[in-house]
Amino acid sequence: MTMDLKTRLDSLVRRRDDLDQQRQRALGRLEEAQRSVDELKAKCRAKNVDPDNLDATIQKLEAELDKSVATLETQLSQAEKALEPFTQRK
Repeated sequence: MTMDLKTRLDSLVRRRDDLDQQRQRALGRLEEAQRSVDELKAKCRAKNVDPDNLDATIQKLEAELDKSVATLETQLSQAEKALEPFTQRK
């Protein structure tokens, strides 16, 4: 009976040690992920972008891009119309 308890106890100690190692690895990954997030936030701030308002910044940039594309389309259409008399063959 004592041997059975000893075996069970040894097994439990191994399981506890394994869990502790898993916890340590998970903490290490968490710390690395937090450092990465901090680095990314610092890069955003260096470019005058608030990392806490990225959604608003993205929406603003998308709106500006849409406006720029629309302006380019208009300008290209005007240029094509202006060149029409010179490029059409009869």
